Amino acid sequence: EQLRIIMNSENSQLPDTSDPKILELMRDRRQLKKLLNQKINSNTYITHTLAASKHSHSLDMLKYLVDKCNASFYTMADNDGFTARAIALASEIEAKHVYANTHGTFLGRYIIDGGKGLKSNPAYKSLTSTVYFAHDVSKMENDPMYQVAIKIMTCEKSFLKVRELSEGESLSILLSGEDIPLSSGRYDANAIVALYRFHDEIDTTGKAYQCLVFQKEGKNLHQIINSELVAGNDEITIQYYGRRIAKCIQHVHSKGHIHGDIKPQNLIRSSKNYMKLIDLDDSVAMGRELTKNFTSAFISPEYARALYGYNCNEEGEESIQEQITELHKKMIKLDLSKNEDIDTYQVVNEHIQALLSKDACKNKSEEHLLASPSVDIWGFGVIMYYLCIGRPLFLYNLESNFATESEKNRLLMWKGLSRTDLDVPTCYSEHFQELVKTFLMKCLHVHPVERFQSMEEILDHDIFLSIDD
Repeated sequence: EQLRIIMNSENSQLPDTSDPKILELMRDRRQLKKLLNQKINSNTYITHTLAASKHSHSLDMLKYLVDKCNASFYTMADNDGFTARAIALASEIEAKHVYANTHGTFLGRYIIDGGKGLKSNPAYKSLTSTVYFAHDVSKMENDPMYQVAIKIMTCEKSFLKVRELSEGESLSILLSGEDIPLSSGRYDANAIVALYRFHDEIDTTGKAYQCLVFQKEGKNLHQIINSELVAGNDEITIQYYGRRIAKCIQHVHSKGHIHGDIKPQNLIRSSKNYMKLIDLDDSVAMGRELTKNFTSAFISPEYARALYGYNCNEEGEESIQEQITELHKKMIKLDLSKNEDIDTYQVVNEHIQALLSKDACKNKSEEHLLASPSVDIWGFGVIMYYLCIGRPLFLYNLESNFATESEKNRLLMWKGLSRTDLDVPTCYSEHFQELVKTFLMKCLHVHPVERFQSMEEILDHDIFLSIDD
């Protein structure tokens, strides 16, 4: 009845009706939604009619039906193939166009991929942040800033730190939602994924959000390895990706910082086939204390020992050796032809490995808890091992942490790599096989002083000299 009046009357006032049938229908939202999503004639729906109407109350009624009654705005198409939203977007009424353009958006401008807003599946999630892919309705579709990655952060300290690292000289003058000039950022956008803007504001739902809006790029290195079978196969691609990653890390170091969390998930391939770094949450200035938000499968052995280690006065060295001796005696007595003794052997052996790793951590050095190029160099070496050998150096889970306790013990007792340890794929040329061995043995040496000392030294290694940028 109200729709008929809107369509046929010049009167801007809607009638006041108390028809009990209408009131009952309004209360039964499920039946109302079913009715609203049925055609009102052979061609169109009620929401489409309201979207096209120029009546002064048509927008209010459209909002009510879509927002309160769950009438279809995006999916139901009329006989001409248009949804109600598409019709409203083309409206000459500015308020209706704005409503259609921003409806269902996050912070009034971002439509989250997946169609369910913040209930959509995120691209990535951790304890401190959630990342969604989205498009910015305030930009034209051909604008490079139209496709974005939104990182919603729950830690204000990390939010402010990443802003400071990324924005550079613009930090003090930019307001929430303002675009950051690419020329004013601290880092080159060809090395670090560009930060477009930040938001520190309240959404239309009344909830406060702190988020960073980044350039959206392609697959991360973990996805590339899994889907494109590059690792252990294609020496040209391995050299190219390795060199590009090394130059990204070199760029961060040139600004007086380390990245602090080098791993496959933090390396993204751009549309130009460049590799770029993301996630500066753990980046710190050289010489400053490292964060404790590490991913264990990519940290160096000396850093791991400093984290997990202890001083001799906490538990005597002799006590550890005595425990190991007693366990060895127990192992000798086992009969490995019996299933129960095999199980016991495995338990005892794991206990011995844990004690050996603990022994390797004695007299921990606090200097290894400070930021230096070696932190990122080790992580780069672990990535290059995966790319060159075709399997990870340490087994890790989806969060890039050790899959098992025994993997952690392997790192704590790390002795370096020898030629016999390196099972280099024979599909490579003999020359490349030799380069892989010399490179990995040096990059993953047990002693930090025997490793590469800078990214410049890495880039000068013969493994990368035949590759152009």
